[in-house]
Parts: sequence; structure tokens; C-alpha cells
Amino acid sequence: MAIILLRIDVDNAYVAYERNKLKRFFKLVLNYLNENYWVPHLKILGYNECFYKFMDLILELGINASIFFKTITLPNDENTVKTLIDKNYDLGLHLLSATTYDEFIKELNVVEKVLRTKVVGFSKHGGGRRKLSRKHAWEYKVNEYLRWGIKAGLLYFSGNVPSITTKIIKISGTSEFFYLPTAFYIEPWLRRPGDKLDDVLANEGCSVVVVHPSNFCTHDIVRKEFNRLLDKADIITSIKDYLLRINGEIDSC
Repeated sequence: MAIILLRIDVDNAYVAYERNKLKRFFKLVLNYLNENYWVPHLKILGYNECFYKFMDLILELGINASIFFKTITLPNDENTVKTLIDKNYDLGLHLLSATTYDEFIKELNVVEKVLRTKVVGFSKHGGGRRKLSRKHAWEYKVNEYLRWGIKAGLLYFSGNVPSITTKIIKISGTSEFFYLPTAFYIEPWLRRPGDKLDDVLANEGCSVVVVHPSNFCTHDIVRKEFNRLLDKADIITSIKDYLLRINGEIDSC
């Protein structure tokens, strides 16, 4: 039975997917400024348009998921925040700039303030291969993230190592804390060579499956793969709900 822990990383607030070249260029400029400096977060300019479209889809289908926001991709309207909370989504931090624990807490506080909820999990932007923006702390320092998560009293860290299955590790600390080191990416170009969605669907264990709304909007192959996942997966749920359900079955290490 394939158990999918659906992870949605909201990476890009302004996404250039229009056919009109001028509009595409405008969105590219807005996203560059947002990632590296500052730009207004306005819906009229297309802020978070792809996330809202993706959210409408999973709401319509009644799919639970873990949704991770960078501090610069947070929803900025009360109705969206209220809907996410009312529907019991697992809302978390997509860590962007922090290189110290204090910086981590600063990002965490921003996300919790905007989302008006307690964050229990986080993921990391990038896998340590390259610097993606001026604000991006590109190095991937798992041991530091685990220490930060435990110290902050969170529940889990979801890692970025590409794999079909994920091992769930309970780490002893000041509170129970879980580490999910691996993830399968809906985007084929982010996977290990040879990894296929069919292998995930045939897996008897659980898999963290990552999708980025920006890629869902801009790539047909991502939409096709995601739709196949929806059609074939036995169970789709959030990381938080799954961990709370199986907590007693995992040994600490």
C-alpha cells in the first residue's frame, strides 16, 4: 500500500508562465526582485498566483498536505490563511536564509505570525548544490537543522535527499523530534537517475513526495505526474498527521 506524505514547497511568488513575452519578462523581474531584494506582494501583480491555483485544486479534491512557505512567499490575505487553518493543513517553514539558530527563530516567527498558527515542521530551500538567490543560505547542514528543530520544540524536519522511500527517524532530545531525510520529487529533473513515480506507487512503505506549485503551473510533465499520483496513490496525507498517528511505532535513535 503506497502511503504518500505530500509536501508542497512554495518557492516562487511570481511565476512567468504567460505566453505574452512582455508579461513573462515582467514576472521574471518581479520574482528576481522578490528573491534577492524586495518587491510589493500584490495579487494584482500576480503574487502567489500559482500557489493559489494549486491550493484551489487540492481543496476541491479534499487532499491533505504539508505546505511550506518561505518568508517571502507567504499568503497575504486573511481568507486564504483562514481556509488553510480551517482545513487543518500542516503549515510549515521553508527555510531560506538562516545560518544560525537566532536567524532560524526569526524566520519561524515571521511564518507563524502571518499564518496565525503554531508551526511544527520545516523543510529547506535547496539541497546544498548551488546558491539560488542573494537571500539563500545554500549550504545544506542537516545536523544544525536537527538541533534547531529540537531546541525550538518542533515536531520534524523534512529533508531533500532524493529517494523513492523515506526512513522516519525519531531523535531523542528535549522533546520528540522526527527526521525524514529523503523525498521523491514530482519534477523528473530533480530525481535520482532511474527513479520513477511507478516505483513510488508500488512501494509498500511511505514516501515523502514534493511538488512545487511554480513547476506545476509551468510544466505539463509535472501536472501529468501529479495527476497520476492522485489517481493511483492509496493514501495521501500530511507529514504531521502521519507522524502523530504512528509516533509510538518508531524507535528513538
